[in-house]
Amino acid sequence: MYNKWVKSKAATRLLTQALCVRRVMNKPPKEIDDAKVLEWAWSGRKPFGELLYESGELAAEIFGLAICQYDDSETIYRFSCDANWTTEQDAQYQSVAEAKQNLPVQYRNIEAHWQKYE
Repeated sequence: MYNKWVKSKAATRLLTQALCVRRVMNKPPKEIDDAKVLEWAWSGRKPFGELLYESGELAAEIFGLAICQYDDSETIYRFSCDANWTTEQDAQYQSVAEAKQNLPVQYRNIEAHWQKYE
């Protein structure tokens, strides 16, 4: 079962990479996980970085970063997303500026060029 899952994850990763080669810019939806997207950044053909399992195996590649806010909250969230804007990791901040300044080192393979959501 595990071996089948690993092969499936590898196939998904290869498909994601193939799709990203064709997409230079991939705008996110207006909302991610029911939170309004305020600003976003797309890495292009190469990911901002990776998430790894404790074993060291690749869990996800991060192609999209989104700064979001829920309607009923003052908290700002930074969502780290795969190539389909599925959230793989999030973090909470007090401001948009703080969310941008505190990107984890693992997401600095590509410089983030932030865009306001329009």
